[in-house]
Order: sequence, then C-alpha cells, then structure tokens
Amino acid sequence: MKIRYKQPHRTADISAARGTAFSELWKLILSAVVLLVGFYFLWGVIVDAVVAGISFDSESKIFKYFEPQQSGNR
Repeated sequence: MKIRYKQPHRTADISAARGTAFSELWKLILSAVVLLVGFYFLWGVIVDAVVAGISFDSESKIFKYFEPQQSGNR
C-alpha cells in the first residue's frame, strides 16, 4: 500500500474566517457592555416592581427605627 499525500478540499479549521484578534476583542467588549447595561436597566425595573408592591404597613414596620436627619443650616 502506497501513501499518497494530498490537500483536503475543506478543513475543519473555522478560526481563520473569524478575523483578527483585535476585532474579536472589540466584539467581546461590546457584548460585555451591552450585557451590563441590560442588567442595569433590568435591575431597575425589578426594584420598581418590588417597591410598588410593598404595603404602607410593611413599609412603616421596616422604616420605624430610621429617623430623618436635621440639616445643619438652622
């Protein structure tokens, strides 16, 4: 049996089609920023929904030990 060396028609290496490492870095940074901004706004929506659902009685029980501070401008 004789061994024949030939180039494959199609390779399994798909990393060459992605571009440079610099473009991958920008995609990663942009994705992270978009994800963090999305979580920030989602957190605000969740907090607003929870705060709107607290009754006045529960709120008074939670904050009864807090006293408003007087300003020093008197």
